[in-house]
Amino acid sequence: MLVVAAPATAASAEPEAADERTSVASHIPGSVGGVRPVHVIDRKTIERSGMSTVLELVSSRNSYNYFGLYRPQLAGATFMIDGRPVLSLSSLPIAAVERIEFINDGASALHAGGNGGAINIVLRRDVDGAIAWAGAERPGNKGGAIENVGGMWSGKVGRGRLTIGVDGFRRGEIRRKDRAYSRSSWTEDGSFDDAVGVSVGGNTLFLTNTSDESIARPLGACSGSGYTGPLSSPDAITGTGCGYAWADIAWEDNHGRLGRYNLFADFDHPIAKGTTFYAAVRFSQGQTKFRYAPPVGRFSFDFTDNPTSDEEAFRDRLLATPGLDLPSSGFSTSDISALTIRHRFTAHGNRDWTTDLLEYDLTTGLRGRLWGGFGYDLHLRSQNLSSLQRGGNFVSRRLIKDAVVDDSYHFEDPLNPPDTEAEADAHWRAVRDTTLKQKHDAATLRRTARLALNGPGPALLDGTVRWAGGLELEHLEQRSIQTFTGRSGTHDVSDVLGQGGASYSGERLRWSAFGELRLPLHRGWTVALAARHDSYDDVGPTWSYQAATVVRVHKILSLRGSWEVGLTPPSLSDLNSPESEYFPNVCDTKTWTGPLADCPRPQINGKTGGNPELEPYPTQTWTIGAKATLGRLSVSADWFRTKVSEAPGNLSTQKIVDIDAMGGTLPPGAAVIREGDLIREVINPTVNSAESETSGLDIRAGARWKFDELDSGFD
Repeated sequence: MLVVAAPATAASAEPEAADERTSVASHIPGSVGGVRPVHVIDRKTIERSGMSTVLELVSSRNSYNYFGLYRPQLAGATFMIDGRPVLSLSSLPIAAVERIEFINDGASALHAGGNGGAINIVLRRDVDGAIAWAGAERPGNKGGAIENVGGMWSGKVGRGRLTIGVDGFRRGEIRRKDRAYSRSSWTEDGSFDDAVGVSVGGNTLFLTNTSDESIARPLGACSGSGYTGPLSSPDAITGTGCGYAWADIAWEDNHGRLGRYNLFADFDHPIAKGTTFYAAVRFSQGQTKFRYAPPVGRFSFDFTDNPTSDEEAFRDRLLATPGLDLPSSGFSTSDISALTIRHRFTAHGNRDWTTDLLEYDLTTGLRGRLWGGFGYDLHLRSQNLSSLQRGGNFVSRRLIKDAVVDDSYHFEDPLNPPDTEAEADAHWRAVRDTTLKQKHDAATLRRTARLALNGPGPALLDGTVRWAGGLELEHLEQRSIQTFTGRSGTHDVSDVLGQGGASYSGERLRWSAFGELRLPLHRGWTVALAARHDSYDDVGPTWSYQAATVVRVHKILSLRGSWEVGLTPPSLSDLNSPESEYFPNVCDTKTWTGPLADCPRPQINGKTGGNPELEPYPTQTWTIGAKATLGRLSVSADWFRTKVSEAPGNLSTQKIVDIDAMGGTLPPGAAVIREGDLIREVINPTVNSAESETSGLDIRAGARWKFDELDSGFD
């Protein structure tokens, strides 16, 4: 237990200095620690963590990672390797890492997109010779087994140095049914309120009459594989419904089957006095597999709005279903004003996804020293992160609704169609004709050219001013294209049951200038100033400024704080996503005057999408903290607050309807379209409307003791 606890103490310490390859909290070499709060995970800590991948190490599975860092902050952080931003950490084996540096306050004045902080992975340079590793993890419960094997070699090549390695990783899926906390559970003839991992969408019919009374009934036998039998109170509606134990089929999110291998190489070689050529190559290829339960659909019919003769005939057939057991009054054919069916498409099969992964990162550059102690780093870089996902067994909303209405699809028991050969053939033909396949092509391609300079400035009071600055040019391309095909051709995503999302593609060009000053105002008092200006060809200019300071008030106590303000550009997805449809259930609060709990919520048509008129949005970050060190004991506390205003976002569809009902002002482009008293469509674009504020107190305490070969501590 002592050995396992010891690493966490190291994560609270600050580095005394940094080499010239890294500067998570400063562009000035040797200035990582002190002014800004930085947590460092050293090599020993990494080895003792028991984690298999770098990504797992820095994010883990819950709200806090292995080192006590809060995941919502990490989600907005800029990830870097040796001080250079990366698209992903998945191609990096943990055995190749020397240390990991975290800066928790704002970092957008230092790094593009770093308003959520920054995380820097520093690669090992201490290896001389060959290292091989192999490991396996076997959870106590079934699933999730991990195997990892690899090796690396590092040594001199001429006057330079080469590090090269390969790493293989494989992880088994975790199925929800194999964990007590995620498997389906229910009580026979019980209630949906007490069920876990069970959906109302097994096969449940909801009926509403002209008096706005609603009841629910199960359709079909509701027995067999996956079904729970009838349960009461579906969606808090009087009656019973047919439940489906979807969690006993699905795999855990983010714990699908994964296999990948990684190749990496780093090369440094002096080519002239004060000048070193360097190159870095990272390549990764892999595949993931994931499974979910069959698609679930909702079919709604409004018989007060000029129903077709086919819809009326369908209603009559449905209400004549044996065993439906409707009340003797109030729910005859002429009384029904609306009906909804919640149905699981078991005959179409489970939804399965296979995703092929590809990633590469190529960097080449020069770094060195010029006259007067000035340093420089010039490099060119190309990064690619792509995936090709193929999925199966989705359902066309339009085609299956037609098949339900014309009675060719046997939704009462889709795995056991009628005995007559003609009806069975029609059913299985409807299943084949309405089944869709998915292809999702996603990629990010980033090309960068960067020149960074640093050096000493004039003497100031109690030391020498240090400075750093530079220029950067980046071209970014992104695409996320989904296509769904079936026997009838290509289908829009709005017509697909069991999958969402919108396709988009876009690119942008960014010019950046950045600079930083480190001012020693007095012995024990240092101030750091940083600024960054970015010019985007699609959204215009943005900027970020930061001031940070640390004051050593006593040999054991330091006070520190920072303030950062700036503008953040909207994402390419927010700008370029095309208009897409969705189908929410909404209460029309403009015409409904009764209790909201009783308000009917028919399914309406909604439209959303990206907005090329979005503008950069402001962010602010404040931190105030202190750190005390007394012998083996260290204590630190840092208060932080991050505020984001006018960020891209969407209101809920119900909120738009409520604002319209009260006569309020809707966001630009939003609208509620009516025909008479009925809502026909809600337009809900992405606009600069979202606001958020996160604040908290990060308190750490730890101590460490060494007794000969025993290294112990607590945190």
